[in-house]
Amino acid sequence: MSDIFSRRDVIKQGAVVVGGLSLFGLAACKDKKPKSTDATTTTTTAPAGGSAAGGGDPLIGLDHPTAKSLKYTHDASTVDSSIRVAKSGVPGPEQNCTNCQFYKQVDGKEYGTCQLIPVAGKHVAGKGWCVTWAKKA
Repeated sequence: MSDIFSRRDVIKQGAVVVGGLSLFGLAACKDKKPKSTDATTTTTTAPAGGSAAGGGDPLIGLDHPTAKSLKYTHDASTVDSSIRVAKSGVPGPEQNCTNCQFYKQVDGKEYGTCQLIPVAGKHVAGKGWCVTWAKKA
C-alpha cells in the first residue's frame, strides 16, 4: 500500500507537471528559429547550452529554462537529500532518470529522452534527476 498516493500528493504532482508543461510551451515558442530555404548550406554545430553526450547527441544544458524549472541535473548523486526525497516507496538515493516513468533510453546510450523536457535535439543523462521524478510502472 505504500505505492498509493494521497490526494494531496497527486494534486501537488499535478501542479508541478502542469506548471512545467506551461514553461515548456513558452520555451518552445522562444526557441523556434526560422528554417533556412537554402538546401546547399548545412550546419553541424550543437546548439548552445548543451554538452556532448557521446555520438554527437547533446545533453540539455543545465542553464536551459526547462531544466532549471525542473531542477534537473545530469548526476542525481549531486542533489541535496532534502530535495531528493522518497517517492512511491523509492528512496531518494535510488531515483534517477533511468527508473523514471518519463524517461526513454536512446538505443543503449547513457542518455535518453524525457517527456517533460521535449526540447528538440536535447537529451537527459540516464543518471540524471529532476523534481518530477515518478516511479516507472
